[in-house]
Amino acid sequence: MLDSTIIDIVIGLSFLYFLLALFASSINELIQTKLKTRAKLLHAALINFLDRDWDEIGEKIVSSPYVRSLEKSPGKFPSYLPSSAFAQGIIDVIKGAEDLPEAIPLIREQIKKSRVIKGDAEVWLLGLLDRSCGKLQNFHERLEEAYNNAMERVSGWYGRNAKRNILLIGIITSILLNIDTLHITSELWKNKESAKILSAMAAQTTGLIEKSEKSFVISDEEGRVIYSVSNTPGTNAENLIAEVGSMPIPLGWDKNSFSFFGEKGWAWVLLLKLLGWAITALAIFLGAPFWFDVLNKVVNLRGAGGKPALVTKKE
Repeated sequence: MLDSTIIDIVIGLSFLYFLLALFASSINELIQTKLKTRAKLLHAALINFLDRDWDEIGEKIVSSPYVRSLEKSPGKFPSYLPSSAFAQGIIDVIKGAEDLPEAIPLIREQIKKSRVIKGDAEVWLLGLLDRSCGKLQNFHERLEEAYNNAMERVSGWYGRNAKRNILLIGIITSILLNIDTLHITSELWKNKESAKILSAMAAQTTGLIEKSEKSFVISDEEGRVIYSVSNTPGTNAENLIAEVGSMPIPLGWDKNSFSFFGEKGWAWVLLLKLLGWAITALAIFLGAPFWFDVLNKVVNLRGAGGKPALVTKKE
């Protein structure tokens, strides 16, 4: 039973969705890089770190030498800022043109007399001083901790934006390439040999995938990298589409693209087509890590061997 056509189809579809999800993620990263989304979100987060009484402090931080030193080129805001740079930027705002006192009580007085630090920002910084146990190092650590907590929210914003983009990319990819899950499943069910070939391709490639916490590297049997998220975003996305194109499944558009539905009327045919694309787009939206885990489990279930070994990158 475990070697049935149903298992072959599930393996094949999981492999297809895995590659398409990688493709969507790669295109999304390319778009986000071109639009400088991370840098824009980070800049906005620093300017609006506190809702009120913060703008002037934020402007001083984003223009500070600690931030400008991280720019890849003049005028291009960095997409990442270490917490230590943020803390040092705050210290510079506090001390102004003076030297920063070593004693916490003197720092407190300097905050209170600052013309830049006022309102909520003043209350917040004085509260951090209160939790610093009279030690300047602890104050630095509280500043870095507050920044890291804020960056978790920024990551959440970026993640939600990425999910919307990936869903849109999934919809566009499904329609442009006519990747119709219903049609593909129907054809694989009719042609069991194609289902077995696709399943074997999936099992073989799964053993050549290296997974880290947030990335995948796919190599061929000679160890050449087919896809890696460590490359410039989008540069090897075409390899993923080429891999999908080599699958024994119906893809693309021709005069027979709607014929598998039979004589059911155009309204019904269009509805099924939309449903097939929607299933593909939603599968892409679930992401490559989800389908990689499913793929491993189903390959093992079929008895294609133990858990595929992760390959080591070749130098």
